[in-house]
Amino acid sequence: MIETGHLRLVENTGAQLLALIENPDEYAKLAGFPAAAGLHEFFISDDVSQWFLDSLRTLPESLKRRWRTHLKTT
Repeated sequence: MIETGHLRLVENTGAQLLALIENPDEYAKLAGFPAAAGLHEFFISDDVSQWFLDSLRTLPESLKRRWRTHLKTT
């Protein structure tokens, strides 16, 4: 995790990213909160390459991590 005064960057695991694509309710359970509005729709759109989607299922976990951003409210 990387943190500043106003933002927190947290890693998503490959399992979390797959859940975001396949079952957003499961993503919320794994991540501890729901995904931002429209994020699931983006990941299932034609804007996301098939290569990226396939890589989530085949690459080692260490290569699947992506960052998510949290705005700090306090």
